[in-house]
Order: sequence, then C-alpha cells, then structure tokens
Amino acid sequence: MAGSSGIGVDPAQIQQVGSDYTSTGDTLVGLQAKSTTSIGSGQVGKAYGSIASPYQQVFQQFGQILADMGNKVIETGGSLNSVAGNYSQTESGNAQNLGGQ
Repeated sequence: MAGSSGIGVDPAQIQQVGSDYTSTGDTLVGLQAKSTTSIGSGQVGKAYGSIASPYQQVFQQFGQILADMGNKVIETGGSLNSVAGNYSQTESGNAQNLGGQ
C-alpha cells in the first residue's frame, strides 16, 4: 500500500535514506581519530618549534568538528526513520478511515 495514497511517499525509501545518513554519520565520527597528529617540536625543528602546538590544535579542532557533524548527521538519520514510521502509521489510519466511508 505504500506510495498508493497521500503524496506517494514510500516509507521504506525514507527509512533507507535515514539508514544512509546514519552510516555516513558513523563514518564521520570515526574519522575523528584519524584526524589527530602527533607532530611535536622535534619533527619541525628548532626554528619552527612554536608552530607544533598550534598545528596539533588545528587537527584536534578539525577532528572535533568531524565528530560533531557526524553526530548531527546520525541525529538526522534517526529523525528520518521516525518520520517514515509516523507517515506509515498515518497513511494506514487514513486508509482505514476512508475505507469505512
């Protein structure tokens, strides 16, 4: 019955998009660990030792941004799955109501 009434939305398709969002969010969160650097003043030399700490901070901030964005994408995926479930229930209820008229 999905897609046969209302505006023609298939809840399974919305759930698939929600799952895709969740998977992508998980990937982004996982990239946080890969975005760190262990560079220290020894790797950049004495003349550039002062940039080692800011360099590490930039990568830490980048990793945190990836994790935050990933968590928001996961949240959006959950919302899409919730919408799909609610839409399906509403469509079933409407079909029953219209069928009884």
